[in-house]
Amino acid sequence: MNPPTHLVEISTPVKSEPIYTPPYYNDLTATLNHAWACLTRGSADRRSPFHAPVVATIGLDGTPQQRTLILRKVDVASRTLRFFTDTRSAKIAEWRQNPRVSVLTYSASDKIQLRLSGSVRCETDSALADNCWANLRETARAGYAQNDAPGVAISTPDADSPVSALINVARDNFCLIHVDVDSLDWVFLSSHGNRRAQFSWPEGVLNTQWLAP
Repeated sequence: MNPPTHLVEISTPVKSEPIYTPPYYNDLTATLNHAWACLTRGSADRRSPFHAPVVATIGLDGTPQQRTLILRKVDVASRTLRFFTDTRSAKIAEWRQNPRVSVLTYSASDKIQLRLSGSVRCETDSALADNCWANLRETARAGYAQNDAPGVAISTPDADSPVSALINVARDNFCLIHVDVDSLDWVFLSSHGNRRAQFSWPEGVLNTQWLAP
């Protein structure tokens, strides 16, 4: 009778593919450039996750207030973000009391969070504001043609529908919002190890540093 035969399985080590790390992974300068590129893309592409950031203000009662606003333009050289809003909006009064603002945006596909801080400037009566208004579609202008200020209580959902006859005069309710950025916090989530960096411009001079994620 033959003795039992024991089979020994020999496994061959599988070589794992190296994890991709983007050029900005360990480079502060490249990180800052990519952050501005993400925001610039968001201002031009409505499908971009950076197109509609959350903008936080300090309410008149001291409590934080948040809204989603559409990012209209980014000026990298001056570190300025541009938004549109209604002059009757509560945030205008809040900014008159305290112009400080925080802007937060996140892309799940890019795994990047950007948190920016700065000060607000409101612009209503200028050639730039006129030009921005002229380039708005009529459907967008209609939002400024309602009789009541945003946030006012109304009896039914359509009680204060935009009045088409008022669309042309609704220009008086249109306001440009400029956010002058003085700090930018970057977070990048990676299976290879998360990265976080902070950029600030005290007195206009760039300071950079890595932060613990």
